[in-house]
Amino acid sequence: MENIKFNITEREAAERLGMSAQQVRQFRKTLVEGTDYTMSGRALVLSDEGLKKIALEIGGGTAPRLLPPAAGLHELILFRSGSHGLTNKHIVFAYRQGQDPLRMLTDEFLRVNVRDNTNYWRGQKITAREIANGLFEHWDPVLQRQATPPRMKGKV
Repeated sequence: MENIKFNITEREAAERLGMSAQQVRQFRKTLVEGTDYTMSGRALVLSDEGLKKIALEIGGGTAPRLLPPAAGLHELILFRSGSHGLTNKHIVFAYRQGQDPLRMLTDEFLRVNVRDNTNYWRGQKITAREIANGLFEHWDPVLQRQATPPRMKGKV
């Protein structure tokens, strides 16, 4: 039996197809469960074939026009947060593994969107995904959504 990967969430499919997640859910009636999609709780998770079928239906049988998939995940190390003088509570500065933060210019640091930067600390490793050129989002790879901030300093 063929091993099918279900790795495209409703939200990602909606972004790639240019529609809302609710509209993507309505196409479930035309898809085959187990090959085109599976349910994770109440959320729809699509395979590549399921996404292509929806795109063909939208395009009326013509070649689908899909946006490229979201960028992969990156392991970043935090350098500046709310406790280091940042006034914007939704941004922290980070750098990639192997870079020396003391020799970097301010423009070379990566900006990471977070919900609240008060409990992040210097040297903390986080997983992030790129949402724009040089702008990242603190990402939870298990729940496939923006990660929650630490509850207290020093605790993940």
